[in-house]
Amino acid sequence: MDAIAPSFQQPNRHERQRSLFCAGRVRMMLDRYPEPTSPLTVIILHGAGAHSLWFANDALALQQAGYEVLVPNLPGYGPLKAKAHEVDHAHWEHCVAALVAQEAERSGRPCVLIGCSLGGFLAYQVACRCDQVVGLVATLLGNPQLAEVRRAYGRFPWLSHPLVTACLPFFSRVLPVSLPVRWLANMPKISNDPALTRRLIADPLGGGRWLPLRFIASLLDARPRIAPAQFDRCPVLVVHPEQDRWTVPALSHLMFDLLPVRKAFVLLPDCGHFPVEPSGVAVMQAAILAFLVDLQPK
Repeated sequence: MDAIAPSFQQPNRHERQRSLFCAGRVRMMLDRYPEPTSPLTVIILHGAGAHSLWFANDALALQQAGYEVLVPNLPGYGPLKAKAHEVDHAHWEHCVAALVAQEAERSGRPCVLIGCSLGGFLAYQVACRCDQVVGLVATLLGNPQLAEVRRAYGRFPWLSHPLVTACLPFFSRVLPVSLPVRWLANMPKISNDPALTRRLIADPLGGGRWLPLRFIASLLDARPRIAPAQFDRCPVLVVHPEQDRWTVPALSHLMFDLLPVRKAFVLLPDCGHFPVEPSGVAVMQAAILAFLVDLQPK
């Protein structure tokens, strides 16, 4: 698998299909990399600073390895405009769970979720809901109920102050305002490559978006659907960047170490939060592909 694609290299048309997916009234633009003989369906979930096209090369490489891959643009990201009430962590969960259910019914295949950054906790929540999920991969497995994780998420320390987080749900209801992602999340630390960081922050479909205040409130209010110590849904692989200056590996360990399932924690050498460094990407490639092979129906 190539590094997460900073080049926005576009796969050929016959390799990627873009379509609209509706979960009730909520719409997502979905990139599909079809592979009719795939033993699994892999769904890649982005975080707060990206969208589906940043994962085009990853998805294409997985497709070439024999897997069908879906990369949704979660509400608030990608080419579609979303209503403010749709940009909510609970709505994200609902949309991805609906996508998993539809794909499992359509293909008869089980699903594996790959969550990147905030997408890691989203993938965990969906795995708790969906029996069709047989494997979970995350570059960050952060529980937003933990103070350490909240402090790391925010751009400014006061955003994680208990008084601020306690008041956010109220203010997000009475003040329906949106703010730039870069004001809320610690986007300057999204990568260790200054040029790539600038591109991510400026991207009008991803890191350059404005998010409603209610999204931050909904994220901080999200509690694990199954307590990590009781999680029994599927095997877990964490591939955490070793040189992550935004969310250090210890934050993933706070949740990962409690999991009683079959699991593995792999550090990606030399990689920042958004892993593009070749040495770490090679480790990530091998770990994810081995994990997928092990999950294939026998």
